[in-house]
Order: sequence, then structure tokens, then C-alpha cells
Amino acid sequence: MEYTLKAAYKRDDAKKKKYEELKGFFVKDSEKAFSKSDRPNIKMDSIMAPSRVWALFARAGEDSEWTCLQVAQSKNALDEVKTAIEYMSDTNSVTIPEERTNSAFYEKVCPKASGEEYRKILYKMIWQYYSQFKFCFLDVDKYLGITQAGTGNDAGKIIEICKHHYAEAKLAYETLAVFWRKMNNGIDGLTISYYVDNDTPKK
Repeated sequence: MEYTLKAAYKRDDAKKKKYEELKGFFVKDSEKAFSKSDRPNIKMDSIMAPSRVWALFARAGEDSEWTCLQVAQSKNALDEVKTAIEYMSDTNSVTIPEERTNSAFYEKVCPKASGEEYRKILYKMIWQYYSQFKFCFLDVDKYLGITQAGTGNDAGKIIEICKHHYAEAKLAYETLAVFWRKMNNGIDGLTISYYVDNDTPKK
């Protein structure tokens, strides 16, 4: 699929990171990979969620690169991923509207819908566009370089409260996740604004 990147993210020093560069930050043995040919036998009971932050990568075929389509964080990450897979592989037809809205990084890619209907349509679109899929769970502390745990002081509490939201936004930014949308007044929106304002190169 061809996507139009927003002007703010077209920077020579901001090449998006690929799955191969990031796979060391995903929790080992927790990835859930499958293809269209696996439907309807995708084994949901084997999915583990060792992290609140997850990402969906997909590709059109064996010779294609993995594209990051979505990043999210939730206390209910396991339920989110299972629901996404159910929507993707559901054999019931879903009407996909032609009108599109912007994601955080791209022009006119998201279906115009809201709430649960949006998620149903989005994941059905993803199923139609791609053939291989991979859900990954992020090792947040490793990804952010957090070496000391504990909430014995305010600094520790701030890290514990904010780290998952920040990690979600950072991963979305580094991969330019296609369908990711931010809350402008939330930690994710503030994180993206910080990176853009400071023109931080992605290493």
C-alpha cells in the first residue's frame, strides 16, 4: 500500500525504524504471527501479553518489508490484541467507507468512523490490504533504558505512571505507524510534539 506522509515528518534525518532494528526490544517468545491462510484456525489461547504496549506489523508477502500499522498501550493489552485478531479474521462482511481521515503521521488513511465501529472497519481493512501479520509486545524498560525500578520517590512514581504512554508514542514515532492516532493533550501527543519541535534524529 502507498501512504502519503504528512509534511512535518518528511525529514532526511528521520528514516523510520524497521522491525528488524526493533525486534530486540520486543519480549521474546511473545510475538503472535499468522497469515490469511491460518483463518479460521488462529489459536487465540496461545497469546501472552507480558507488556501493556503492543505493536502490529504486517506485510503483503514474503518479499515485502514489515510495516508498522498500529501501536497501542493498555492495561487490557491481551484483550485488545485478541479483539483486533477477531475483527481481522471475522468472515462476516463489513462495509468499509470510502472517506478517510488522517492518522498522526499520514494523510487520509483511517476509515471515517468512531468507537468500536472504527476498530472493526480498521482491522478488516488491514486484513484486506496485507497477508501476513505479527503482534509484538514491547519490553518497555529495555526500550526506554530504564534500569532502576521502584516507586519510593516522586521520580519513580512519575516514570511508572508515564512510561507506557511515552513508550507507545516513541515507538509509533520511530516506526511512523500508519494508523496510529494521538491525543493532542495527552502524554502521547506531548511526546510527538517534543520530538517534532526538537527535530530529534531517530537513531
